[in-house]
Amino acid sequence: MIDRLRALANRPIRHEDRTKAFALAAALVVVALVGLLTLERPSRPAAEPERRAPTAAPATEAPPPTADAAERTPSARELRTARRVARRFVAGYLDYSYGRGSADEIDGATALLREDLAAEPPRVPPTVARLEPELLTVQLEADGLDDIEAVALVRDGRRTYSTTLELEQSGESWLVSGLGS
Repeated sequence: MIDRLRALANRPIRHEDRTKAFALAAALVVVALVGLLTLERPSRPAAEPERRAPTAAPATEAPPPTADAAERTPSARELRTARRVARRFVAGYLDYSYGRGSADEIDGATALLREDLAAEPPRVPPTVARLEPELLTVQLEADGLDDIEAVALVRDGRRTYSTTLELEQSGESWLVSGLGS
């Protein structure tokens, strides 16, 4: 039995097996990355406030924000809205990045991001343009009330990869304001 295992371990690896092993390793790395990104970050301990003599605040001055307001995160409804916007953006962005659309057709992006994308269109080789990218999932992480980071996991038939999106609140909705970080 051990001799069979040794022979199996020492045999040459075929090209097909190398491709499968690489795809499996890449998928494991992406899954680990998504898992790490979804872990809740531990909150930093609050610094002890400096002791000062009490002073009377003028009547026109607004009270300082409470700790609850500073630590509040978007509601479940806001997160669902942000996820929908991220998914719409990624759909248009994938068409654009695979050479099938223009930056103006990307839904859910800020005007500035669309301008930046239009200023530097992708150079897509024909072998990549033929691929069919598919959005697998979108994971969100809120950094306070106004900023959300989204990680989109994409598979195009050749590889699986992730793209990071930065979302900012715009009125009642969210818009993608940047890529990567």
